[in-house]
Amino acid sequence: MRPAKRIAVCGLTVALATVFLLLGGVIGVGTYIMPLLAGFLLLPAGRAYGWKYHLLLWIAASILTLLLTPDLEEGLMFLCFFGWYPAARPGLERLGQPWRWAAKLLAFNAALAVAEGVLYFLTVGEGTEGLWLLVVFWVLMNVVFLLYDTLVPRAEQLYERRLKSALHLDR
Repeated sequence: MRPAKRIAVCGLTVALATVFLLLGGVIGVGTYIMPLLAGFLLLPAGRAYGWKYHLLLWIAASILTLLLTPDLEEGLMFLCFFGWYPAARPGLERLGQPWRWAAKLLAFNAALAVAEGVLYFLTVGEGTEGLWLLVVFWVLMNVVFLLYDTLVPRAEQLYERRLKSALHLDR
């Protein structure tokens, strides 16, 4: 494949992911849904060109999102977890069954702690409603992660079966 086509595809992918993340501030629940969808948008280029390209796309979309979006939490969720996880998932899948889930949950909860910690310190503790609300939020976000982990391989299968031939993203 010509380098110009690869650069154009990667640029369009980053632009589309950034648009999705910018729309998250407009939609009420978009703060948590749009980082997931933007992570899915990086899958075709990442699968076609390799995990290094996927990580470069994630970095570019994260920088643009943090610079352009008014919703800092959304950008942090994409930066800390939902952008890079599809590229790292095959490596985590190679672990044994009990270690695989432990590593995945540890990675997600560490990323969530970093994102929420940065958000807490940048907003100087605004909106602290109590410990029980934080626990409910944490549990619900773990459920969202489990759903995301289930959907990532299905999105990869969708790409391999239907979109790969239509998009012509050959190596």
